[in-house]
Amino acid sequence: MTSTYDHGSQPELMEITNPCDYDHHSTVFPPERTLDSTAPADPAASPVGVATTAKSSFQDLFTFTQARHVPLLTASISTAALVAAGRTTYAVLLGRIFNVVARFGAGVVQPADLLAQIAGWAVWMCVLGVGMWAVSTVNIAAWVVAGELRARTARSELFSRLLMGKEVGWFEAREEGVSGLTVSVAM
Repeated sequence: MTSTYDHGSQPELMEITNPCDYDHHSTVFPPERTLDSTAPADPAASPVGVATTAKSSFQDLFTFTQARHVPLLTASISTAALVAAGRTTYAVLLGRIFNVVARFGAGVVQPADLLAQIAGWAVWMCVLGVGMWAVSTVNIAAWVVAGELRARTARSELFSRLLMGKEVGWFEAREEGVSGLTVSVAM
């Protein structure tokens, strides 16, 4: 399949004759343009292969977050921090176990002491594992619930802004949807 691009002064796309020849590091499409004074206002009027994008800010992530969602979001972030601390603690415990094994290899620790020390660190690792399991469960549940709450808020706000202000005639004029279905079933 051969693909080329030619729109006036726009750069030409490279020609790909075999998909195996495609180098993912090379540019196939021209660089994206942002929404500014040089970009067309209508995305349909932009040339093929050129996307118009607007830059998002960090605040855009919290557009549909309401004040009642903040405690759940705080719990999500806190449990994520606890999970990260648990992973760091796991690495420290493994380091302690390897230290005991290395001292045994150097002849500093006797076999009976080796077994007792490793058994002690193994108990701590089991306690950490159970704690990490519980905190990870709460972490995932908190993020899922927080995301679902924001999705519900987004759906209800968009529904109320876009559809609730429409007159009945607007719904009846649609070719698709319930009114379109009713007309097609009636025939």
